[in-house]
Amino acid sequence: MDPMDSQMSLIDETQEVIKFLEDAGKNGILSENAMHCRLSACNNLFGVLREGETNAEYVLKNLGLMVGRFKKKNGNVNKNTLKVYKSRVKSSVEDFIQWSRDPIGWEHAMMNKVTAPKPETVAPVRSKGKSKRPAVVEPQEMPLSDTTKKNVRHLSLPIRSEFEIQMSIPADGLTADELIKLQLFLYPFCKDASGDSAPEWPALSTSRH
Repeated sequence: MDPMDSQMSLIDETQEVIKFLEDAGKNGILSENAMHCRLSACNNLFGVLREGETNAEYVLKNLGLMVGRFKKKNGNVNKNTLKVYKSRVKSSVEDFIQWSRDPIGWEHAMMNKVTAPKPETVAPVRSKGKSKRPAVVEPQEMPLSDTTKKNVRHLSLPIRSEFEIQMSIPADGLTADELIKLQLFLYPFCKDASGDSAPEWPALSTSRH
């Protein structure tokens, strides 16, 4: 073995990664929570390394092996935890390598990171069972954005559990003639408008009161 390689194999870079994370937390580069989460993952996976394996390059190339060893020793750990550990160790070692090459550049890069806000998710509405008659749902008025013109009102009408109709109407409402126009416009799209099973439709009166 080359003397230089032998000397490098004696360097425990995993301990340097631990110290690096602690310093990053103390200096505010990593949040306290992020630091502790990373330390926990690293301490757990680094614990399965053997002599000669405690260098950054080996860790990055053998994360899957390390996860397998850890799982074998800790049979009750779930897959999600292992996945999180693997991701956090990978990020920690990669950050350590970048910091080792350019400490100031790495710190600037970390400070300039912008975390995009996660979009809010709305759980789908599930039907609790088939009903003989569909529930009557009032149209909901959608909030206006700052850029929306004041003379426009946006409406949303849920007609099925998985679908809603959206429309824009004048802010002061519709006239009787305009309402009739809207009825006539939508009537051709009704799939139950004709046939033996067609319901009795109310007359589309054009009279004005």
